[in-house]
This record gives sequence, structure tokens and C-alpha cells, in this order.
Amino acid sequence: MWRFIVRFFALIGFLAVLAVVGGGFMVYRVVMAEPEAPDRFVLALDLRTAPRDGPSQDGLRFLGESGPTLHRTVAAIRQAADDPRVVGLSARFSDGAFNLTAAQELRDALAEFRESGKFTLAYAETLGFGSGDTAYLLSSGFEEVWLHPVGTLGLSGITISVPFAREALDDLGVQPEFVRRGPYKTYPETFTEYAFTPEHAQMTRNLADDLFRQLVEGIAESRGIPDDLLEQLIDSGPFTADEAMVAGLVDRLGDARAFEQALDERAGDETPTVSPGEYLAFAAPDDEEADARVALIYAQGMMMLGESGPGSPFGGPRMGSDTVRAAIRAAMEDDSIDAIVIRVDSGGGSAVAAATIGEAIEESVVLGKPVVVSMGRAAASGGYYLSTHATAIVAQPGTLTGSIGVFAGKFVARGFWDDLGVRWQSVREGRNAGMWSSLRPFGRSGLERVETFVDTIYDQFLNRVAEGRDLPLEAVRELAEGRVWTGAQALDLGLVDLLGGQDAAVRVALEAAGFDTGAEAVLVPFPEPPGLVEQLTSLASGDVPWSDSALDQLARIAPVLEYLDPALQDPANTVMQMPPLWVDP
Repeated sequence: MWRFIVRFFALIGFLAVLAVVGGGFMVYRVVMAEPEAPDRFVLALDLRTAPRDGPSQDGLRFLGESGPTLHRTVAAIRQAADDPRVVGLSARFSDGAFNLTAAQELRDALAEFRESGKFTLAYAETLGFGSGDTAYLLSSGFEEVWLHPVGTLGLSGITISVPFAREALDDLGVQPEFVRRGPYKTYPETFTEYAFTPEHAQMTRNLADDLFRQLVEGIAESRGIPDDLLEQLIDSGPFTADEAMVAGLVDRLGDARAFEQALDERAGDETPTVSPGEYLAFAAPDDEEADARVALIYAQGMMMLGESGPGSPFGGPRMGSDTVRAAIRAAMEDDSIDAIVIRVDSGGGSAVAAATIGEAIEESVVLGKPVVVSMGRAAASGGYYLSTHATAIVAQPGTLTGSIGVFAGKFVARGFWDDLGVRWQSVREGRNAGMWSSLRPFGRSGLERVETFVDTIYDQFLNRVAEGRDLPLEAVRELAEGRVWTGAQALDLGLVDLLGGQDAAVRVALEAAGFDTGAEAVLVPFPEPPGLVEQLTSLASGDVPWSDSALDQLARIAPVLEYLDPALQDPANTVMQMPPLWVDP
């Protein structure tokens, strides 16, 4: 009887999986079927949530994947500018979180679209109450901005928040022990300090000032408002809809139906709207007509040895050195690939992982295949280390980069166990045996070894930056010390070569590969994205999230947890990690 029950439920499970896969494939075929191209239409963006900056997972669209990626959205806008069938561009905004670099990348594409002379209209029910600055920065680039009469405009400035957990650790009986190089390498201060040190406060203030300047200059230019007047307006924010209208921050107030009527008037009655995904399905250039093939490799999340993975919903993806290195070498050895673009979005992680990936990049450049790094939200510490020997580095003005410094350490939890009444005893052979144990401090001998490790890695970091960026070593020492810079500041310091997004990086890569200005390239993902069946298998095993939209409510706390995660890894690793800076525009 028991064997019959087991087999019966096994059969039901098999049939259920078969039905999901078969049904999913049928829906996939329907959803992914090439749509018919209208003769005249409006490209319509849904920016109520920010496009995901990462590889496409089109095969899972039927499970709720939230729209195209940042790159595909930008590609659609740029192509639509020259497409005579596209008469205009519309976008819907909301109070969803929008990181600054994504807004800047989309604004660049929007500016090119507006040069075509086609109309651009933006509509929002609300643009946040206290944190709508970056969404408004992007929407301000549209020719006309609409806001619902009951909505709000959360233009109120930039905040950078940093957690300090020393008091909590004291209460738990946990003692942090860290060794670092550079007074601005402030990651350990989250655990060792109760508040900002002077250097930490200076660096954070400097970042906030520059990000605020970028916000003000971008909006002021778009809205035709003097910088000083806009700063006064920001000090008065956030705004009701009527206040935003009076201040000249929006152009019209109205509900969605009124906006749609205005859109029809500009585009012509019965002119359909087409999403970027739909548009690229029928309008993407033929790969065979492209002048070049450029490999696109994503290097995202905390860096670790081994294979890349989705990580946890709280900590974000994991960048595995084996995975990224293999992708670089595969693209390097592929004769059909003319150049490589690596999209880096990482605050760092394992120093060895960063070095391993950086060596693969250097190998490709030395062998004659250009590698251009495109920096996203952050490319700092280990994320900067791996970039140093690229052919060129392209960053957005709001990218967080630099953080040239290292640290290593551990948490001593002996007091925690003592408070619980748990007594540990150990037997050791070897003076430094158990030096990484959480049951005792390093001791003089162990601390000497940690100091040596940190000194060695820091010197290697400095020399690698000096060599890769062709800078004097002493100059690198002055701009290093763990300090985080914005992309705009990094350009002035010689740490990056150009300000721009992924498209700019592709253009630089093509020029480095010997192609003429204006050459068209097809981007080839490395490694190849998994097929539908592989993705369904991953879903069934819990290896990937069901959908981006299911994690939206975790977006606010994910950045903090992502930056705290390195402290929970193997303490014996020497770490290149930027400090936890939670930018809240």
C-alpha cells in the first residue's frame, strides 16, 4: 500500500511539472510571438518601477517579469528616434525607487530622442512624497510633465544614511576586530564606531554635495530654472500638485484619462502605443547587418570565488570569479567577437576574486581584444580593482567608484557566549592556530599576520591602479585611502575615461577595435542566457526569484543588507568592499 501511495503521488508530481512546462512553453510562444508592426505609433514607457540593470530573462516573461532591461529600454528609445513610424514618446511614472545612474542613462537617451523633433510626454499619479527626486530628474527631461491633481512631488534633496552597529554589538557581548588601510576605508566603522569619524563624515558630505549638484543641474537645465532658485524650491519641498504647478516644476495637472486625450491630440486619434519590448521584437536591427559583434558581460553583486548565483532576496546577486573569468575568456577566444563590454555594478568583495577577474580582462587587452568597463550604480573597491586594466572605463556622473583600500577582520563573540553561560575550551598546536576563531582576539602574533596580509593587498591595489591608469604611484596614494568618489569626480581624478552609459561604452569599444564612427554593433551576451526549460528548472529548484515584481517591497532594505553581507562571509578573506552608503534621493 505504501509503495502504491508513493508512486501515485510521484505520478501526480510528474504530470504537474509536465503541465507547467508545457503550458508555460505555449504561453511563451504566444507572448514571444513577433507582433505586427504598426505604420504609426507612440513608444510608451512604463517607468513606475525602474528597468532592471542586468541580463534579459525574456523566457520568463509569462511568470511576471517586469518589462525589459535598462539596456533594452535605452536601445528602444535611441532606435525610435530615427524610426519614421514612431511619432512620439510617452512615459508613466510613480513613486517607485529609481537609482540615480539609471535615471541619468535614460535621460541621455531621452535627450537624443528629443533632438529628432518628436514629442515627449510624461505622466505621474504621484512622484513620491519624500523620495521622488531621481524619478523627477528623469521626468523633467520630457517636453511636458503631467501630475495628478491629488498627487505629490517628492523633490526634497539627497540623503546618505550609514548604519553604525557598535552599540548593538556591545549589548550582545561581541567585539569587532578589523585592520584596514586608508582612513576613508570606512566599511569596518559600521561595526567599530558609534558615529561618523571626521574622515567618514567628510567623505559622505562630499558625496552628498556632488550628487545634489548633479540633481540640481540636471533639473534646472531641463526646466529652465536657475540653479539657485531650484535649490530654494528643493528646500521648500516636497510639493502638492498645485504647488508644483505654481513653481513651474510640472506643466499640467490632470488624471490619466485627460493625459490620454492629450496624447491622442499630439499623436492623432487611434494611434496605438507600443512598449519597448514589443517595439524591439519587430524593429531590432538584423544581426547579420551589423558591422560588429560585441560581447556583453554582466559583473554584478558581491564578489566571491567560485560560480555566480542569484544570492538571496536581501543581499542581491553574487558575482563568482569563475563565472565572470570564463565568460571573458570565452569572448576573448571567439573570433566572431570584435570587442568586450563588461557592465560592472558591485561594491566589491573578495580581493582574490577581484584580482582573478581583473587578470582575465588584462589578458584580453594584451592579446588585442578591447575590453571596456561600463560602470553602473557602483563599481567601487573590488569593483574598481577589476576595472583598472580595461581598455577604457565609462561611468555615469552618479556612479559610486574608487574606494581604493582593503580591510580584514572578525567578530569576537566570547562575551556573548559568557553571558549565555556557555564556556568554550580549546586545544591548539601552532602559535596562530585558530587565529580566525570568533572565540578569542587575534593576539599579538595573529594581528601581525593580518597586518601583513592587508599591507600586501593594499600595495598591490595601489600599484595596479597606477599601472592600469598610467598614474604616478604617489598620486594614487593621495586619491586612494579607501575614499569613495562619484563618477564625475573620478573623471577629474583620472580614475575613469568618459562619462556615459552602456551605449557610450559600446561606442568606445568599437573605436578601440578599429571600426569607424557610426558603426552598428550587435551585443552578444556571455555567458549565453539559459533557455526556457533551464529557467523553469531553476525556478522549480528555487535558484532564481519568481519575478522582479515580487521583490519590489524589499527594494528599500536590500542596499543596506547587500553591503553588510561581506561581514558575514569567511573572516579569513581580505576584503575590498566599499562602505554601506544608502543613497536616498
